[in-house]
Formats: sequence, C-alpha cells, structure tokens
Amino acid sequence: MTIDIGDVRRIYTQPTMFEDEYRAHASLAELATTGTLHYVDDVDGWEPHWVATGHAVVMAVERDNETFINSQGFTLRSRAQVAAMQAVGIVPRTLPDMDGEDHANHRKVTADWLTPKSLDVWRDSVNERARRAIDRMASYAPECDFNADIAVWYPLQVILWALGLPDEDYDQMLMLTQQLLGEADSELRREGMDAETFGHIIEFMQKFSSLAQDRRAHPTDDLSTAIAHGMPGGQPIGELETLWYFIVVATAGHDTTSAALAGGIEALLRFPDQLARLREDRTLVTSAADEILRWVTPVKHFARRAVRDVEVDGKQIGAGEMVVLAYPAANRDPAVFDEPDRFDVGRTTNRHLAFGYGRHYCAGAHLARLELSSFLSAFLDRVEHIELAGEPVWKTSNFVGGLKHLPVRYRMRG
Repeated sequence: MTIDIGDVRRIYTQPTMFEDEYRAHASLAELATTGTLHYVDDVDGWEPHWVATGHAVVMAVERDNETFINSQGFTLRSRAQVAAMQAVGIVPRTLPDMDGEDHANHRKVTADWLTPKSLDVWRDSVNERARRAIDRMASYAPECDFNADIAVWYPLQVILWALGLPDEDYDQMLMLTQQLLGEADSELRREGMDAETFGHIIEFMQKFSSLAQDRRAHPTDDLSTAIAHGMPGGQPIGELETLWYFIVVATAGHDTTSAALAGGIEALLRFPDQLARLREDRTLVTSAADEILRWVTPVKHFARRAVRDVEVDGKQIGAGEMVVLAYPAANRDPAVFDEPDRFDVGRTTNRHLAFGYGRHYCAGAHLARLELSSFLSAFLDRVEHIELAGEPVWKTSNFVGGLKHLPVRYRMRG
C-alpha cells in the first residue's frame, strides 16, 4: 500500500482513519519508515504536535517525567473541543492528568485493589463472569454480535461487581461509557450531541456523586468505598478528584478490555492457525492474552507536553509542544518485534506498550490480563467452532478505539 506521508502525519487529527484498524496500522507503518518523530503543524483547528511512532522514542518520553508532563493535556483534542470543555467548566482531574507526587498519592487510593497480589480477590468473580459470558453466548447461538452482545458485557459486569453497583446499572454505565469514549462516532455519541457537548460527563458526575455520598455514610468492602474514603497524601480526596476517579475506573476499567477481547477474537478468526494452535496448547493462554493486547492496542494514543526544550532522537522538541505517543505504531516496531504484522499467540518476548510505560503504566493491567486469560479459557472449553458472519465494524476514535460490531456464527459443545 502506498500512502501520502503528508496526509498520514495527520492521522490523529482524523479519527475516521481508525474506522479501519488495518488501514490505520498500514498508515502508521508507512509513516514510521520516514522516522520515529513527525511534526504536524498544518491542520486547521488542531494545535501543532509531534507524533512518536518508534517504540524506543515512546519509552523515552514516558520515562522522562521531569521533561514531559500530563497535567497540561494527556490527549490530543481539537481546539474547539478544548475551548468548549473550558467554557462549561469541564476540567478533568483524573489520574492521567496528574504528575509527580500528586499522581503517586492518588494512585495509592486504589492500589490495594489492583496489585498482582490482589488478583486472588478478583479471580473467583472474574472466572464466574467469564463463564456467564459464555453462557450468554450460548443463549444467542448460533449467531451474535460478539462485541455488542459479549465483549462489552463481560468486563463491565466485573467492574460493576468491584464498584458494588447492581446489575440494573449496566445499561446506563454502558451508554455513558460509549458516549464518553466514542464522542467522535455518530452511532455511539449521545443523540443530538456533537463533540462539544458534555451532557454525558455531567450525568456521570451526578451518578458518582450520589454513590460517593452513600459510601461515606455507609462504607462497604468495595472499590467505591476505597475511592470515596481516599486519603491521597494524608488528606481527604477532593470532590472533583473523587468524581473523575470514579469515571476513569468505571470507563477505562472495562472499555479497553472489551476492545481487546473483541479485537482478539477477530484476530483469531483472521488467523485460524493461531486459534487451532491455542486449542492444541492451552498453556499459551497467557502469552495469547499479551499478544492480543499488542495486536489490538485499545488505547490509540496518550500525549505528553514538554516543559523545556529537549532533543529526542535527533529532533528538537520545544518547550510547550505536545508529543502524541502512537502506541499502535510502537507495538509493531520491527526493531522490537519479530514479524510485527504476524499475530502469534506464542510470542515469548512481548515488550508491548498497550498499558503504557513508567509512572503512568496502567494500574489495571494485571486485572485486564486476568480477564482476557479467564475468558479465553472458558471460550476454549465450550466454543467448538466459530467464524465470521459479516464484516467487522470499528469505532471512530483516535483515543480509545476498537470494534463496534463483530458478527459471528458458532457452535457450542454439549
């Protein structure tokens, strides 16, 4: 595929590029052949920025927390979006927005829930919900939309359990998450809403304000109580920080995993030899989960802003300039990954950056791996045959992307 580099530099200002993930990967790969850092300063409505496509460069930026900060914008948004958020007072105070001790202290609020040692707390619930997801799949047999019917349902059920929310909240939580992370997508965003309208965020805040008040008055043994009673730096967590903490946990805690799961099943259908290999050797489930994360890379970018002039890989980045970290490109960097465009469930050296790197490494990484591995095991136990029943459809998003629809036809055992 031959691609105009002048257009491809602008990929993160064109969310429609991610409506076909294979086209997006090919575009980023072609861009990467011209270097590891690419300057974009010619797109109306967007601030100038750098796009980092090299694995080593992305890691270097993530590692240098003194030079590259999050608190001045950790995603690339159009100028209109930024102005609209400021006009209505939507100023996020989330973990990804924080730096230094502020970030470290707020991260500790839920640390006991998300460390590797804590997985035993989650394991039984995750395994039970994986089995329920397969039961749900059986109820739809012989066809379903794997993403809409199964992939979004399973990790959201896990998060509802962790937050202590009832199953009745499922529809609202799914709707608000899709509106928040799919604001560029005409199918997912709120009816009558454009990219500069934030009614979904206000509804989220109202929901979690009530939940926080309840848990402060009636603490229980759940993640909501941990957030509501958080003491970052020894001080009670602020009200705004509390609400954004809930929003991040409730959305990122399931949307990225559902994207990985649906994308992983699509990859196994695209590469049936790898599905057969996984069926023959179940010890590959763990490595398959990481390969799915590398392959799908649900978070398409995060951004950092330089606070001083700095040279990175021979390029001069000026103070105040934004660097977009192109994780899908980094995760297919041939300098790091052998045959990067080959989906390999047995890939043993897998230094993927699907969870980021350094201080902002995804706090839920261990849970996501557990959810993927648990589902794959349950899937292999009971799904005897599966094939595509239509064309996959991807979300319009330059931030958290993935499939919207994955029609499949299948046969269950027993």
